[in-house]
Parts: sequence; structure tokens; C-alpha cells
Amino acid sequence: MSSQPALTSVAGLLVGHFTDGAVATGCTVVLGPPDGMRAAAYVRGRATGTRELDALSPGHLVPAVHALLLTGGSAYGLGAADGVMRWLAERGRGFPAGAGVVPIVPAAVIFDLAPLGRPDRWPTADGGAAACDAAGVAVAEGSVGAGTGATVGKVLGVAGAMKGGVGTWAERSGDVVVGALAVVNAFGDVRDGAGQIIAGARDAQRFVDAARYLANGGAPGGSFARAGANTTLVVAGTSAQMERTQLAEVARSACDALAQRITPVGTQFDGDIVFAVSVGDRPPPTGPARHGDGHRAGGADGQRDERSAGAGGLTAVSYRLSAVSFLEGLLSFETDGPCSTNRKPTADSRQPVSKLVLFDIDGTLLWTDGAGRRAIRAALLAEMGTAGPIDGYRLDGKTDPQIVQELLAAAGHPDAASPAHIEQVCRRYVSLLQGELEVSAGRSRTYPGVPELLDLLERRADAVLGLLTGNLAEGAALKLRAVGLDPGRFRVGAYGSDAAERSQLPAIAAQRAVPLLGRVVSGNDLVIVGDTPADVTCGASLGARAIGVATGSFSRADLLEAGAYAAFDSFADPVPVVEAVYA
Repeated sequence: MSSQPALTSVAGLLVGHFTDGAVATGCTVVLGPPDGMRAAAYVRGRATGTRELDALSPGHLVPAVHALLLTGGSAYGLGAADGVMRWLAERGRGFPAGAGVVPIVPAAVIFDLAPLGRPDRWPTADGGAAACDAAGVAVAEGSVGAGTGATVGKVLGVAGAMKGGVGTWAERSGDVVVGALAVVNAFGDVRDGAGQIIAGARDAQRFVDAARYLANGGAPGGSFARAGANTTLVVAGTSAQMERTQLAEVARSACDALAQRITPVGTQFDGDIVFAVSVGDRPPPTGPARHGDGHRAGGADGQRDERSAGAGGLTAVSYRLSAVSFLEGLLSFETDGPCSTNRKPTADSRQPVSKLVLFDIDGTLLWTDGAGRRAIRAALLAEMGTAGPIDGYRLDGKTDPQIVQELLAAAGHPDAASPAHIEQVCRRYVSLLQGELEVSAGRSRTYPGVPELLDLLERRADAVLGLLTGNLAEGAALKLRAVGLDPGRFRVGAYGSDAAERSQLPAIAAQRAVPLLGRVVSGNDLVIVGDTPADVTCGASLGARAIGVATGSFSRADLLEAGAYAAFDSFADPVPVVEAVYA
């Protein structure tokens, strides 16, 4: 939960999330006061999915809305608004209609049906009602609610993307409070106040810079470079008394702000929308409007101008607040007042986290009774006509693309080194894996002590859990769900879909953790937990601490000989393992 300034710093607004971590989707509701809130919207993207947006138009008969819904599930998720309406109607909140009321609930969607989620699950009416039940002043951020399955930086396809999510912040200008909440599921990259990319499309070594890539003639790639798959949704709220025409201008200016922090933005692949709401009776600050100053990103003078520019400044503050993302966490400017930390936050001061703990999956966290081997065999036979010597082949410690390449090479297949054919087999493998996991249902399991170990580490404020695995990202999520582990609890990941060589994965994970940790971790602050010598040695170039567990095919002695800092027979007693992480 966030104890920092949030959209709910605007008195009268409450925020609630419904999170379905098992399938990486959810919804977020913003509740207004019982009599509703004045609201407007501005649509920037060209691939939106909405409901009741007409009710926000200036001159519309309905004077106020009673809630806003941001939801995953693409167009299917709009059905969650039925649950929000039901919840409001049960409490007598809505537009008077005869003997009853009709709650007005505009809604907008993000597309999260893949890769983290499932194409057959989305938030329903019950999820919308659950979000209302959970609504309060404290606002959870990150992979929650509508941001559970969000990703950013998809110009190269989802293989090069990073996790998105929900973020919130608030500002005070005189007696007026302005807050914002964003769900970031962008096609483009996310930048900080200095214009540096902090999350987005990347290859194995670096951020790609999506805007430059496209400007130089690069073509969008992957299934996520298509309309409807990318969206940034923002709700900006204020305690100032503003009418719809004024709020529409606030929403427009706030939408312009996205271009300062997300590049490119508002593309044919995006469904960006900004809602602006007013719930107070405070007059906007008086003074000269200076929109130009408010549109300067990053500079201290421009930041002060935003606070002192009167009515124009109110718009400009909303403009800056719209850029909040959970990846950045806080706005990069100093302010005064009870809704402020009164200092310029840095990544280090925001996050006291000191450890990034990365877990291997197969043989370390779980066992799936050969489901992966069966799926790879079937995929190879279907796509290439041979599975090679798979019966005697060791899978442990290798990445899925590496396994495919080596088996094809051992079979003497002429396309063994073809990236296109390897990717083709990997895609088929993922499509077959769910069925094989269902065959193994009842036998698949986590290893002893794994849930308790994860719980112990998650309770600490100074640790971030992640994955470092040879599994493709989609396959990793399927295996975790098969044994009842929520993929969303692992906030960072590096996968076989990122690089075929395991030794490249620790650096990828460390870079992806920068938005959470404020720095690139290495040495003892980077901990890799696994069951093979390959797990132990892969982080050596970063000085990572390796912790081994002999629940796979290798003994404690094997793991210690490979260089593990500590090795355990199992995690049945998780306390010594935590002690080894922090020793």
C-alpha cells in the first residue's frame, strides 16, 4: 500500500483494486462522493476501448459520474462496470431515474490477455464489485488492479518488453490539491524527468529507444505491435471547482504530458485516455496563465513556474502528474505542502531495497512431472520432424532456445542454427505446454518450504523477488500457475526468451530491476538461487551471490564445488536460506 501522496489525497476520491494474479489481470475503480463528481476525458490513442464516454461530453444531460473504471481484459473487461454499477445502486448512488437510480460509470480498458494473462479470463462484474469493496484512501501500486498484466516497450514485440503497472501521486498548489493515477501499458518507452529511458523495449544489452528505432525505419514487431494491445490510462483529480469544459482542457493538457514521459505515445497501436475529475469547491488559484512554462520537462525553473502559474498552473500540474508510472514512482520535482515529501525524490531515496533475489524455476521452486520435456518433444516433432536424442538429453541448467538448438544439432537437422526455426518450435512448445501441465495435474508441486521461503522474503522491505530461468516467459508463468504460485509476486524476470545463453540473464534482470531498486545491483546484493552449477556460475561476472538447493539432479557437493556461497538439501527449513541471502 502507498502511504505517499496519491490520487486519494484529493478529498472525496477513493481507489480500489481487484487483482487476479493467477491470470495476470484485474481492474481499478475510482469512486467519487455519493453525489458524484464532475468529469471529462480526452482521447489520445487510436485504439481505445471504452464505455459511457459520451456521459463526459460538455453539455451532456448527466451532470456527474459516480465512478470511473480502468480494467484489463480488453473489451471483455468492460463488463466489470456492471459490478460497479450494481455496487453503487445498492447504496443509492446514481442518476435519479423514477424510483431508483442509474449509476454513471465511464470505463476504459487495457489489453492484457497476453503474454502475462490468459485469453479466456478477464475481470467480470464480480471483479468490479470487489474493487469497490476494496476502495479506500491507501492506494496499492505496481502489478495490481488494472496494471496486473500491463507491459511497456513493445516496439520489438513482447519478448523485448518490461513489466508495467499502476502508479499514483499528488500535489498541492495553495489550497488546491491535484492528484493522478496512471495505468501504464504503453507501446513506447517510459522516460524520467531528464529524458532518460527507465523502462521500455530492449535487446540483450540495452534499451532500444523505440522512437529512434521507428524514426530510422525500423518496423514494429511481434504480436503486440498491433492496434488495441497498448494503452496508458490516467485519472487526474482536483479539489478545485471546475466545470466540464475546464476539465476537458485539463485532460487535454495532461494527455500532452504523456509525450514527455512515454515515447512514442498516442500511436495507432495505443488506446491512451486521460480522465479529469473535480470533487471540490475550492476556486482555482488566480494569476496569469503560463502554459508554456508548465510544458517544460525537468528544469527547476519550469517546475516552480508550474506551481505559480495560477489557473494555467493547475492545468500544468495535472499535465505533469499524468506522466506518473509505477516504474518511476514519484514525480521529479520539489514541492511544498502536506501532499508533498518537500524534497526532490531520487530512486535511491524512494526505494530502501537492497537485495534482488532471483529464483530458477524447474528443480528449484517446482516439479511438473516431465511436462516441459513432453511439450518440447511434441513441438520438435510437429515443426521439425525430429526430437533428436531427447530421451537421454539433460534439460537442467539450459534455456529453452538452447535446448531446441542442441537437440536439432544432435539430430543433424539442417536448420538447427536457424533462429526462425528455433522460434517456431518455441512458439509451438508454449502452445502445447498448458495441455501437458494439465496431464501432470495432481503430481506437479512446489518443493518443500518454497511457499514459506517466498513469504519470508516478501515480508522484508529490503528485498525484491525475481526469476532467472531458462524457461520462455510465457512458459514460466504457466508452470508457476500450475503449482499455485502467482507469477506476479516475482517483480523482475530474465528468461530464455531474452537470451539463449544463461550467462546473459543476470545482467538483463539487474537492468530491469533499476526502476525498483534505483541502481544496477551486483555483488552480494544480487542473489541467484538455483539447483544446477549453471545457476551458480551464471552471475559470476557480476559477482552475484549464488545459493544452491539439491532438489534437482545435482548434490550439495556439486553446487558448492561450482562456487555456491551456500547449498541446502531442500528449503524445508527456509530460515537458514534467508540468513544466507543476508549474511
